[in-house]
Amino acid sequence: EMCIRDSNHGNTASTSDTLEVDTITNVTLNEQAIGGDNTVNLAERNAGVVVTGTAEAGASVVVTMGTVSHTVTANSAGNWTATYAASEVTRGEYILPVKAVSTDAAGNTATVNGTVHIDTEIAVTIDTSDTENTNVADGVVNFVERSDGIVLHGTADADATVEVRFHNGVHTVKADANGQWAANFALNEVPQGLIEGSYPVVVKATDTAGNTATTNGMVKMDTWVNKLTSAEFVEGDNVVNSKEASDGITFTGQVEKGSSILVVFDGKTLPGKVDTNGNWSVTFAAGDIRSGEYAASINIHATDAAGNTRSLTDTFLVDTLAPDAPDMVGIFLQGQGTGQITGGVTQVAMENTPDSIQIHSYNSNGDGKTQLSTNADRYTNPGDADRIDFYFGKDHPVADGKHLVVTATDDNGNSNSTLLVLDEQSTNVVNVNAAGLNGFNIGAIDLTYADKSTLSLTKADIDKLSSNDNVLVIHGATDDAVTFQGIGNGAILTGTESINGQAYDVYNIGDDTVIKIDHDIVFNQSIVG
Repeated sequence: EMCIRDSNHGNTASTSDTLEVDTITNVTLNEQAIGGDNTVNLAERNAGVVVTGTAEAGASVVVTMGTVSHTVTANSAGNWTATYAASEVTRGEYILPVKAVSTDAAGNTATVNGTVHIDTEIAVTIDTSDTENTNVADGVVNFVERSDGIVLHGTADADATVEVRFHNGVHTVKADANGQWAANFALNEVPQGLIEGSYPVVVKATDTAGNTATTNGMVKMDTWVNKLTSAEFVEGDNVVNSKEASDGITFTGQVEKGSSILVVFDGKTLPGKVDTNGNWSVTFAAGDIRSGEYAASINIHATDAAGNTRSLTDTFLVDTLAPDAPDMVGIFLQGQGTGQITGGVTQVAMENTPDSIQIHSYNSNGDGKTQLSTNADRYTNPGDADRIDFYFGKDHPVADGKHLVVTATDDNGNSNSTLLVLDEQSTNVVNVNAAGLNGFNIGAIDLTYADKSTLSLTKADIDKLSSNDNVLVIHGATDDAVTFQGIGNGAILTGTESINGQAYDVYNIGDDTVIKIDHDIVFNQSIVG
């Protein structure tokens, strides 16, 4: 109010008015409202980031987030809103400063500062190389590994929620502080049966900011050895005879490619050789095969590249027992029975046997040998069923200087032969090293039908002649002589044995070598050392 006085005249006048004083203003920033939780994820960033707060109604507010500023006006209620486009917010994970400066109509200003967490990124992985957490990363689930279920694992953001979908199972797990996650799938949630293949797995991760990421993987499963066979017949007929055993037995078959094989035979285990096509083979040496006649089996164990196992048993017969050497009954000379014997043997007789018989002749001083008869030529005398005869024919007599080898072969291919010594032209010295004897197993030498035969033997001779069992039987008479040439103790008489009612002296030569000599034969020894 103002009063004016006129001092000369005493007059006064007055007036009044109101003066408004405005020196303050205010502004607020709602940090928690940014992104709804003070964190902006990728979806929120892409939709535009909204920053809100309050100021005086009508105030101008400059909002700066990072380096980008927007000027907005508070509405009549004092609320203001600033929206930032996706292009104005850099992707990543970081803290962004936010500042709001308000200027009211009177020019007063106020400032408020805050921060917002920008988190627009997430990563997720799956590792299917080790589904057992064994640190043996072969990338394949085998039969044993599947039996207790499998473990799928990978990485994501720390504390992220991870949803894992595989076959019949869905599991939601949480990544630890280091970002590692693992999901256990029970047996009934994984593929069943004898399988080989790859099966998809889908992983979705959601971090604490709400970002999501998805990845796919394939779980490789192999739960069986898909092939394992052995040869249909061992040695062609599923029988191993003495000759076949002498050079060992080779077993063969097929297995899944990339597998390994172990074969067990008679207590011995050997690894097999497997080629790139899955053909396997293994050889057991002659020394691994027991002599005798018995049912045998091999157990074949296969392990494929995934660690699955499969076994197979195959059976066969081992028969290494040689038949008895043919027991000769007599020989027939050309013209015998007519009074006109002209020389040469045309027929032999022997004890009947179920074994197959072959007869060869050979020249004691030459290399050649000739087959005279096969089993088809055998003749059983109706008046004597215990005897069989073989007739060579009058045009092919076995003359002096040649001898006969009579061979018996059983059903399994084992053979044993009798060397039937005939008269020589000038001397009856028997040459046991004649080339014509090669290939025969001589179990007996019969000197009976040659006059005054002489025979000289060493241990090596006996072992070579009788490779079946190193036992040699020598038949003969009082006009025959046998000399053993040895070293050390020589031939040791161990007893006698009756063969067809005749006494035979049994001598042990060493190791398993034995000679059985007709007691009527003159036996001498020539020992060195």
